Amino acid sequence: MTYENENAVYVRQNINGNNLQVAGRDIINNGNFIPNLSGPEIVNCRTCQTPISRKAVECGACYHNFHHEMILEKQKAKKEAEDLKYTMLVVIVVTLVLTLNVNSKSNLNMGESFVTVVISMFFSWYLGIVALVHIKAWWKERS
Repeated sequence: MTYENENAVYVRQNINGNNLQVAGRDIINNGNFIPNLSGPEIVNCRTCQTPISRKAVECGACYHNFHHEMILEKQKAKKEAEDLKYTMLVVIVVTLVLTLNVNSKSNLNMGESFVTVVISMFFSWYLGIVALVHIKAWWKERS
């Protein structure tokens, strides 16, 4: 078993008991291998700042339990996905209602009404974002 350089780390297994069962593993570090303590799967413990795995349930240094925090993060991600789903549903319903309204009030057919509503909604959304950015800048400049 090697990691970054060929001969730096090897694993020795103690074989004991009946049927040559593996009793344990001793990982021997010759001093040449320095573990990588940065990366996407390594984070600092929130209480003692010791590097731990992102999926760790408990810190090995301070024994802080992350199980409750992991459950809360999963619930938050699930709620955000549900909110996005309901937001998209509302946008679709509003688009259809506006399309039917434009279709009944004008000489456009259903396809032309739909395209008109979608383009109008896009420009309304874009202008709203631009206006919000300018209002924030004006407010920041004012205070």
